Amino acid sequence: MSNHLHHELARHHRAQRHEEARTYRLLALLRQTAQAPRRPAPRLRLERRPA
Repeated sequence: MSNHLHHELARHHRAQRHEEARTYRLLALLRQTAQAPRRPAPRLRLERRPA
């Protein structure tokens, strides 16, 4: 395997892993909000309005 081809494959693999991590985080966030619909994101409200 040539060095250039290996570099391209590694770059593509890294990008793919990044996409997977992002979608997984998004799914986890959606699942969290779906499980607790009564209190929508109390952490965000605290971050926006500091004491």
